Amino acid sequence: MVVKGAREHNLKGVDLAFPRDTLTTFTGVSGSGKSSLAYHTIYQEGQRRFLESLSSYARQFLGRMEKPKVDLVEGLSPTVSIDQKQGSHSARSTVGTLTEVSDFLRLLWSRLGTPSCPECGAAIEAWSPDKVVDAILADHGGVAAMVLAPVVRERKGEYRKELAEWAQKGFVRARIDGVVRRLDEDIQLQRYAYHTIELVVDRLTIDPAERSRLAEAVEQAVQLGEGSCALVFGNDQYRLFSTLRSCPNGHGALPELEPRLFSFNSPIGACPTCDGLGETFGFAPELLVKDASKSLREGALHVFTDDGRLVYGRLTIEHLAEVGRAFGFDVDTPWHKLPAKAKKIVLHGSGKQTFEFRWKRQSAMFTTTGSDRIAFPGLLGHLENVYRPSRARHLDRFRAAVPCSACQGTRLGPAARAVSFQGRSLPEIGELSVDAALAWVRGIELAGNAERIGRDIKKEIERRLCFLADVGLGYLTLSRRAATLSGGESQRIRLAAQVGAGLRGILYVLDEPSIGLHARDQERLLRTLEALRDRGNTVVVVEHDEETMRRSDFLVDVGPFAGAHGGEVTAAGAPDDVLANPASLTGRYLRGELVVPMPKTRRRDDRGRLRIVGARHHNLQGVDVDVPLGRFVAVTGVSGSGKSTLVHHVLVPALQRDLMGADAGPSHCERIEGIEQLDKIVEIDQAPIGRTPRSNPATYTDLWTHVRDLFAMLPESKLRQYEKGRFSFNVPGGRCEACEGAGVTTLEMNFLAPVEVVCDECGGARFHAETLAIRWNGKSVHDVLEMTVDEAAAFFADLPKLARGLVALQDVGLGYLKLGQPSTTLSGGEAQRVKLATELQRPATGKTFYVLDEPTTGLHFHDVARLLNSLQRLVDAGNSVLVIEHNLDVVRAADWLIELGPEGGSGGGRIVCTGTPEQVAAHKTAPTGAALRAIGIGGKPGAAFVPAARAQKPQQAPRPTTITVRGARTHNLQAVDCDLPLGKFSVLTGPSGSGKSSLAFDTIFQEGQRRFLESMSTYARRFLGRMDQAPVDRLEGLGPAIAIDQKRTTRSPRSTVATTTEIHDYLRLLFARIGRAHCPTHGQELVAWSPAKAAARCVEDWAGARAYVLAPIVVPADAATAWLDALKQEWQQAGYARALVDGQELRLDAAWPQPRPQELLLVIDRTTLGERARVADAIEQAQAAAKAHGGPPAAIVQLAQASGGSPAGERHWFRADAGCHLCDYKAPADVHPRWFSFNHHSGACTSCLGLGDVVVCAEELLVNHPELPVFGGGIQHQGAGFSFLTNPQGYYAEIAAVLAERHGFDLDKPWRKLPARAKELLLRGAGDERFEVVFKKVEDGKRREWRMQVAWKGLARQVEEWFRGKDGENEADERIAAVMRSQPCPDCHGERLQPGPRAVRVGGARLPELLACTVDDAFARLAALKLTATEQRIAADVRKELANRLSFLRETGLGYLTLERSAATLSGGEAQRIRLATQLGNKLVGVLYVLDEPTVGLHPRDTERLLRTLLELRDLGNTVLAVEHDEVMVRAADFVLDMGPGAGRRGGRIVASGAPAAIAQSDCLTGRWLRGELALPTPEQRRAPKGHVALRDVRVHNLQGVDVDVPLGVFTAVTGVSGSGKSSLVMDALVPALKGDGAEVVWHDDAQEGGGEREHALVVVDQGPIGSSPASNPATYTGAFTPIRELFAQTPMAKQKGFTPGRFSFHVAEGRCGACEGKGQLQVEMHFLADVWVTCETCRGRRYNSETLTVEYRGKNIAQVLAMEVDEALAFFGNHKHIVRPLQLLHDVGLGYLTLGQPANTFSGGEAQRIKLCAELARRPREHTIYVLDEPTTGLHVDDVQKLLAVLDRLLQRGDSVVVIEHHLDVIAAADHVLELGPEAGVHGGRLVASGTPEAVAATPGSHTGRFLARRLGLAELAAPDAAAVVAEEPAPKARRGKATKAGKGKVPKGKAAKPAATAGDGDDA
Repeated sequence: MVVKGAREHNLKGVDLAFPRDTLTTFTGVSGSGKSSLAYHTIYQEGQRRFLESLSSYARQFLGRMEKPKVDLVEGLSPTVSIDQKQGSHSARSTVGTLTEVSDFLRLLWSRLGTPSCPECGAAIEAWSPDKVVDAILADHGGVAAMVLAPVVRERKGEYRKELAEWAQKGFVRARIDGVVRRLDEDIQLQRYAYHTIELVVDRLTIDPAERSRLAEAVEQAVQLGEGSCALVFGNDQYRLFSTLRSCPNGHGALPELEPRLFSFNSPIGACPTCDGLGETFGFAPELLVKDASKSLREGALHVFTDDGRLVYGRLTIEHLAEVGRAFGFDVDTPWHKLPAKAKKIVLHGSGKQTFEFRWKRQSAMFTTTGSDRIAFPGLLGHLENVYRPSRARHLDRFRAAVPCSACQGTRLGPAARAVSFQGRSLPEIGELSVDAALAWVRGIELAGNAERIGRDIKKEIERRLCFLADVGLGYLTLSRRAATLSGGESQRIRLAAQVGAGLRGILYVLDEPSIGLHARDQERLLRTLEALRDRGNTVVVVEHDEETMRRSDFLVDVGPFAGAHGGEVTAAGAPDDVLANPASLTGRYLRGELVVPMPKTRRRDDRGRLRIVGARHHNLQGVDVDVPLGRFVAVTGVSGSGKSTLVHHVLVPALQRDLMGADAGPSHCERIEGIEQLDKIVEIDQAPIGRTPRSNPATYTDLWTHVRDLFAMLPESKLRQYEKGRFSFNVPGGRCEACEGAGVTTLEMNFLAPVEVVCDECGGARFHAETLAIRWNGKSVHDVLEMTVDEAAAFFADLPKLARGLVALQDVGLGYLKLGQPSTTLSGGEAQRVKLATELQRPATGKTFYVLDEPTTGLHFHDVARLLNSLQRLVDAGNSVLVIEHNLDVVRAADWLIELGPEGGSGGGRIVCTGTPEQVAAHKTAPTGAALRAIGIGGKPGAAFVPAARAQKPQQAPRPTTITVRGARTHNLQAVDCDLPLGKFSVLTGPSGSGKSSLAFDTIFQEGQRRFLESMSTYARRFLGRMDQAPVDRLEGLGPAIAIDQKRTTRSPRSTVATTTEIHDYLRLLFARIGRAHCPTHGQELVAWSPAKAAARCVEDWAGARAYVLAPIVVPADAATAWLDALKQEWQQAGYARALVDGQELRLDAAWPQPRPQELLLVIDRTTLGERARVADAIEQAQAAAKAHGGPPAAIVQLAQASGGSPAGERHWFRADAGCHLCDYKAPADVHPRWFSFNHHSGACTSCLGLGDVVVCAEELLVNHPELPVFGGGIQHQGAGFSFLTNPQGYYAEIAAVLAERHGFDLDKPWRKLPARAKELLLRGAGDERFEVVFKKVEDGKRREWRMQVAWKGLARQVEEWFRGKDGENEADERIAAVMRSQPCPDCHGERLQPGPRAVRVGGARLPELLACTVDDAFARLAALKLTATEQRIAADVRKELANRLSFLRETGLGYLTLERSAATLSGGEAQRIRLATQLGNKLVGVLYVLDEPTVGLHPRDTERLLRTLLELRDLGNTVLAVEHDEVMVRAADFVLDMGPGAGRRGGRIVASGAPAAIAQSDCLTGRWLRGELALPTPEQRRAPKGHVALRDVRVHNLQGVDVDVPLGVFTAVTGVSGSGKSSLVMDALVPALKGDGAEVVWHDDAQEGGGEREHALVVVDQGPIGSSPASNPATYTGAFTPIRELFAQTPMAKQKGFTPGRFSFHVAEGRCGACEGKGQLQVEMHFLADVWVTCETCRGRRYNSETLTVEYRGKNIAQVLAMEVDEALAFFGNHKHIVRPLQLLHDVGLGYLTLGQPANTFSGGEAQRIKLCAELARRPREHTIYVLDEPTTGLHVDDVQKLLAVLDRLLQRGDSVVVIEHHLDVIAAADHVLELGPEAGVHGGRLVASGTPEAVAATPGSHTGRFLARRLGLAELAAPDAAAVVAEEPAPKARRGKATKAGKGKVPKGKAAKPAATAGDGDDA
């Protein structure tokens, strides 16, 4: 992998090369640039490239990653980051949800769980409808009720259509979300809210006499509710019944067992009390304890007053004493000595036991006594009752999150908790640790259907748990909240997911994976990383752990130091090479030259201690421990042992609450003693010191306050009255407002790295010039900010306040930082040390308790030494320091160790040992002790640490070389085993339906894509969805998979070549960032002139000239003399003396001239252009004055004449708002790229909405009889609307008559004789003009007359309104559409954008002009743009991206496409090559590319070009797998897999595999084809045409006025290079013409007497599915099943039983099995696993009920007939011609292997096509039929092509015509007539190149098809050169290995070329 010129953050143009498939470690001091190189450069670029390879749909959710600042990164694979960020802070995220173990457990419980009643525990049973009726009558007799059918339950949607359908079916009411509503209301439901809808089936009073009515209602409700019905009775009481799941004791029905029922994140499954959180906010017992050493009577709890009364109640301590006597405890016992049972009664109450409590209440006037017999409510219950109504805020301090009382913290609702699997509930499994859960899963035993359903689920759960255990997380419980995980634990969870994915070819980047790991667990982690590497991945680790460095294959040391002193690679190579490199700081530590120092002595003096007693939280098991004060204490232990719980959940909350008064929550222990010895607690972590770039070390440490104070005290500051705020860059006043004190202007480049441009105003100095003029010792405030800490320490050495803080920063090793360096650029270690320095500079109290959690995260040995020095200084000052740490350098440097363990999770939570490091090292069982002994601790303190001798590095496992597939069972695959070589070009071939796509796409690609998507974030997977797991036993060696097929990405007119390739995005970014706005009307450039910028322009261009600076004043139209006089007075008071009035200079003390001035300009200044400051000040005043008087902020600089100095020279406008002074158009200030998007409302043309075209009513189409008057027959179209429109006595005719009279034309004239103006008025209307029309009406002998003022809309505009209708509802009306036509938008002229963005220019070019270019032209124009230096810098990355994308399109032969070409008009080949160009541009490595028939739609000339692209992808280091039948591709492959031997059930196996030469020697079909034994014969005689279809002047898409005669009665092939216009001619011209009346069909005399025309029919046959559901099959589609059913209905048994043919249909409920609805199988939906189909236990897979199957014909029932193959059925029904005829056709086209009942959705495209042709052949011929087929050989093997041609020949023999669009040379050679379009593609094609027989085309000069066809026909003198000649020019491919698994005996026939002829000849690339 090669990186060149990396410049992210502090990297200094780093160049680095490191080997792929290795474990590479990046190390170096904190802030040196390691993460910038590994994460922000390598990872970010790899992830960006892979995301670009995904679909546009996916990218819109995933966003776009910025391109890092790097010149070149080569050898990149798709990247996955595994960092230490906590995956989720959500309370709903757990270990189970993060790892998806919970998803599979939910699936297991929903599919195999045993439900029971949540109330009584009884097993749930299904109720019959009769039992439901009995229960209703027994329990609710005499009650008015409604019987409901639940049809929608807690689902989102509006349900408009459904509600309308239910109303049409006769339902009157529905209960919606608990409210009964009539269905004839306008019901509006929120689309994204959850709704429950229940249809009201009946309303009745429950009465035994109405049993039949009730039973009918229940049966109908059960049917509608799919097994459920409900009853609403009484006061809206509700009862649910289920025929599937109901409690036998009448406790209601259980919801459907579906995965979301077991999800606490779904409203269906979550506990309703806590909403699935597992806890509620209530009073926490721990917080009520005031002093656990006291008794209740003495005030142990906060809830009793000093006189013993319970707050807010009548109860007293004596009442509690009475309760205590009853339950055996004493209120005088100290709280911590009370038994748990006693505490429970005090807190939660006495239950049902009651007491007679006497009470007395006394006030100043009254004494009241009484008694209550009540149960003691418990202190918690009492406080809750008090808190709820009053929300007493002072009680909040006693409240915290407590376990939910309803679900006991399990989070699930009662129904989910009541379902068990093998005797255990789901919450029970959630509480298990990973290790315990793994043991439980391995003990699961399944059988029968349960084994089929649960096998894959169990495997997935076990696999995920195994990997969690392997990375050392076996101690975690599945219900552990994600927010409580440490960074290291979160990272290892993600690492486990990656290991589990089993991918190869990935670049994994890990950040400090050893953090949080004890030394004991480090070996396990390293083995995991090595396993990832050995699988064929590149593992990059940012790490400081010594063992990781030594075990690496490659080590990169970044440094030498941090910040500006780093950013270089100081050493790179094998660890031994780095260790020996003298320039490497890391090497010096590794070889022991430098060491992390140990203290010479341990602090042993007793300065007090904190004592923690009874700590119980998470896994802490009643821990008692002492923490010495005044010492350096380290808490350590294995991962998960309870360290963080002890410190952060026990100790820190107590200290924060008692010392800082914080609301820190409970401390989860009995008590902590000794807190009074401390005065504060400080936590120091590695969180950023600021979230914005405005924070920096100077502001955080408060140094900047002292600097500002210093500058504000200077004499010059006092003279100018500058306060200290003047010297802040964060507030207005002294800072530069142009950049707001940043010094630079940051231009967001969206998906490229932001570009920072130095501010033009301040030149990067951040402050105004006046502020910078204040200096101390020659330095301004900007100079101080630019100083490093070291420079500042010397500069301010004499100022104690500043010096103390600067020295502290130096002491922690941050002398290299600049004072003004943005805090966002600091590393975690640097931020931590800034915080330490802040503490070090404060006066020491000696009573501060410092807490640090894993402070060595991200720290190098060198940084650790500095950190320890700082911590020791804090302790030396008398403070206490406690760290949680595993780093042995820190552990051995501590004074005192506390080790928890001995294991993690439930095996930990205890104190293993405490003491000095030497004492712990002497402990025999302590894991930390063993680690300390391994590094030599236990001897004399202060001894230098010498690295121990290292064990030999483990031997690296061999890399995978193949993709290994074992037991693939997708569709018809028969447990396929195969090995595909990695890094090679492999081809999968075989007959249609043999299983090629099932193996390549539905198994290999799907599994590779699924695994990589699983490695992405949970957020990303939400939008990308989850792919089903393929049914395969084992699949290894997979990399990330990308499919490149020929599907057009979109049919949307908004998608173009530019948008599809993202070229449009980059062009929009280019125009947004450096585009120069121009006025759309006047064309002048629009610039926002600041006063300084305008002054600079004046002084530079017109230096020395006399000029007037003028302010243009807007004069109101109604301005009177008084207004002008007031204006003059105002100006005189402001000190102005002159104005220009209509060009004449006027002194303001003179009178105004008459009349009112047309132009008024205030003279601000008259000056000689030379002093920039004066000019700038004048321009600023002019802009302000112009704006103050209602005009734009503009200034005019008018040059004076040379003689006399009068202002008559040139005028120059300087507007501050980038507006045009002629029309006041104003360019937007902050232009966003979407302003240039025609797909966004801000940029799209408002007339055409960004489409570029508008649909209008065309005059020539509307007025179809122009020889007649418009209201006298000129418009004659079908439809009531047109009749109403043109009625001579109608509404429109009346208005038109008045219109004609007013505008002076005769309405009775023929349309063609009307003047143009009259036509325009009649069609387009008269605008706002209104006409008085008198309408007269005679009805029932009564005459009515009325007048109206109406507007004339226009006939065409009225039709357009009808067409668009409401929500476009009439667009499908063919009668209206017939008069509509699409044409370029008249407003934007087809450029799609609004005027503003259309007028912006870059280098003189507009965006629409660039988009109208071809790819080739755009490439040249962008390269030739003339830009300024600043524009070049801003646009450098954008132009580079544009050049790259355009280059790759050119390389794939698409240079002829225009960028604005609609994606919907692209051919399949063009769309595929665009995607290929994208993949080439990404230059990813290690990817598996899977292509489906890439040569489909490609001319033989283009095949070679495609092949070169695929080989280039392979040579980059990728694996390319193509499903293909093209001979060129097969012979060029490195490896070939041949599937077969037949199709369907006869296929699904590997019949041969190996190199193409080996396949050619085998006996398989492909081998025989490659040897030339299956060559298709060329017809000896061509058929003569019987007529033709004449197409004239065809101009569709790129067709350039083509005239062509398409022959009839023959086989015609239409061919040409990709994009030449074939489909446009046939599908968009010929087919529509034949469908309508526009086709000119001419028959020859020999075809019909007299020639002329005759009837014809059109059939278009494609490869689309013949059915989308399993209900359709060959028997039903071909019509064979109808006579079969009739035959069975005629049998004696059927007649005896009264069975009709319908009885034998599996679509009819009467005869089919009711359980499976005639499918024979039941589909068990497995969500993210492949769905499981289990055999129906009722009919045992036979589809029909037993009664139907009693009828047999010749010993076979109907189910057995459907299971027959076509060939078998042909023999069985041999004497039934109606059955045999379609079956014989299926046999003839090679489909004899299909079963009659095989579901249609399992057919391949080729099989579906042939079945359609059979259905056509089976029909009786009526008239001449023209068959049109588009690429009929797609997916067909040469053997299938032979069968297809045989079928087509039968159609031709019948006298029909066949037209095919085809490139297959065998098909073209078999045609009678060939039409070739070309000569090239796009604008260079669209013409008829050749027409005639294949031989005639072969002889046509300039015909690409002819050259290849000549070789196929054996015309050597005309043939194209052999492909070998072209391939020879390419680099020699790597040697192929392997042999065919089945070797044939034959040899390649003499004279047969080893490679095909489909290659380019001369002029290919013209």
